[in-house]
Amino acid sequence: MRQATVSEFDVIYALGFDVWGEGLSFPDYLSLCRSSQKYQRGTWYVLTQDERIVAAAIIYGCGHFGLGVGCYGLGSLATSHLHRRQGYGAALTKAIGKMLLERPETKAIYLHSDIDPQFYQKLGYRRIGDSQCLYLAKEQQSMPDTIPDYF
Repeated sequence: MRQATVSEFDVIYALGFDVWGEGLSFPDYLSLCRSSQKYQRGTWYVLTQDERIVAAAIIYGCGHFGLGVGCYGLGSLATSHLHRRQGYGAALTKAIGKMLLERPETKAIYLHSDIDPQFYQKLGYRRIGDSQCLYLAKEQQSMPDTIPDYF
């Protein structure tokens, strides 16, 4: 896993076109992603195999979307169509979680699941009530009271 470069953003955006590009042409979808203020607020990470991007996700830091001090948001996890169901999304999610939880200031990582939440629950994330929002906390005392605005 590594931080993505700006030159890789179009490749990253393309990973999610079949899921999030409903009703848009690919050029329109790409244009929407490129101009997204939400995407510009985060930091993209990629997982590569043989120097090709197979999965990507964005991390939002404290202060964005109602994330409190020590809290991060994980979003837009996508895997290449050719590499799905091979563990790459899980591997990237685990690597990001490990990286963030090793930071002394980290309390929790939040994410919104637009797939079956059990995928993330198998990775240690806990669901907030009946919502599609999940979290991974460093300590149980970090249990969230509310769902961040992003979700």
